[in-house]
Amino acid sequence: MSLCKTICADYGDEMKRTRTLLERIVLNDETRGYAPHPKSMPLERLATHVAELPEWISMTVTTDGMDLPADFTKHYAATGAELLETFDRCVAKGQEAIDSC
Repeated sequence: MSLCKTICADYGDEMKRTRTLLERIVLNDETRGYAPHPKSMPLERLATHVAELPEWISMTVTTDGMDLPADFTKHYAATGAELLETFDRCVAKGQEAIDSC
């Protein structure tokens, strides 16, 4: 087993737990702007960020650094369904990266 696969052996279980957490988040007009701390991101951005993190695995295993493109814009999930779609897409990309190393 490669080092990458050894490190990521628990990937599937962690992604199941993370999805369970994201399923419980309600994004509506009342909760969207909630921030757990004054210095924190609002809930809609924080949840979307968590949903996007698995996609970073491919960058982590294929590059030496992180350079965001000049046209980078933050994505904000508008609904819980969009949040889960984003997460599922990013998990699949992360798994592809793990499988390829």
